[in-house]
Amino acid sequence: MIHLTKIAAAELARYAIRVNAICPGFILTDIFTAGSGVRGAAAEVVQSELARSALQAQPVRKPGSPRHVADASVFLASDEAEFITGTHLAVDGGITIGPRHSWDPDTPSPIDAARGERAARG
Repeated sequence: MIHLTKIAAAELARYAIRVNAICPGFILTDIFTAGSGVRGAAAEVVQSELARSALQAQPVRKPGSPRHVADASVFLASDEAEFITGTHLAVDGGITIGPRHSWDPDTPSPIDAARGERAARG
């Protein structure tokens, strides 16, 4: 998608058309239940579990909401973003910033883990 955004932005800039992409992460919607036909109380349980999972899945310890994507859309469509084109905006709670050990202080890096294993073996 990133390349398509850049190509479209380059082609359309001469017409004063800006092209950007929003790349959502863990956005809590009914997409997880509606497609599988889960409804009612069962859907609420699934949604609750997904919300709980988001607390551990990404640096921002809450699930994203449709409002987060909408706010990003409003910004990119606004005059404040008039000089932004050909980019992508990650609305993902930081899940793409790096491996878990880069943002979770309780997760050792692979290097630290390997060092610990070697030290334990003596």
